Amino acid sequence: MNDAGRSAPPCPSLRLLGAWGLTIGELPVAIQPGAQRLLALLALQGRQARSFVAGTLFPEVGEEQALGRLRSTLSRLNRCRRGLLDTTEGCLGIAPGISVDADQLLRAARALVSDDADLDQGASYGLIDAGELLPGWYDDWVLVERDRLTALRIQALERLADRALAAGRTSLALEAALAAVKADPLRESAHRSVIAVHLAESNPVAALRQYDVYVQLLRTELGLDRPSEQMCALVGRLRDPGIVVDATPRPRPRVERDTART
Repeated sequence: MNDAGRSAPPCPSLRLLGAWGLTIGELPVAIQPGAQRLLALLALQGRQARSFVAGTLFPEVGEEQALGRLRSTLSRLNRCRRGLLDTTEGCLGIAPGISVDADQLLRAARALVSDDADLDQGASYGLIDAGELLPGWYDDWVLVERDRLTALRIQALERLADRALAAGRTSLALEAALAAVKADPLRESAHRSVIAVHLAESNPVAALRQYDVYVQLLRTELGLDRPSEQMCALVGRLRDPGIVVDATPRPRPRVERDTART
């Protein structure tokens, strides 16, 4: 068969959200843990000098020893699967054509924040259901990247909620707002987004419950007795004696934390 009749080989896909994973086509590829960290670092921080990569991956040893460990990691990776890295000009980077879910999420979030994406694009790119970046990894560079991605994702979720609410798509708005709350339970603006949706749906009881959930979180986690004036004003009119609401205290929702360590 000539080249024109051959189908192109499937491109590798690197998953960093929810759990680390590498697939080619639909087949998973087993990679040694050290090489996993190498690929994740380059996927998140882009093309870098070898000395930077070595110092970031092996900060506990000197430069020469770190470079030696990096050479060993590269050797093991190449024995397992070639073609995953671009090693030209003395630098290291992810090979062209490899798709990275975290990179796709970043692009989608930036587009939503800058209003360059429509509502269906924002929802379909996985902003609402995206998992945590490399859960269970506690390297310093991972923590920085995780915080960066989480902050941008929450901004995009709140923007998605605002735009969906303005368009009358309250179900999408509520999904986005609740995802923002789950990502950062102490973020007041995320709770305000949830309350705004409940108010738009003429559901004052749910709005007050969400307010009370946030107030309880403030007291328990931060020792604060009162949220901002903006938050109080949002629900203040619902405390009118003429409006009957269910004021039964609700148990504090559990905030799931991944305690697994590598």
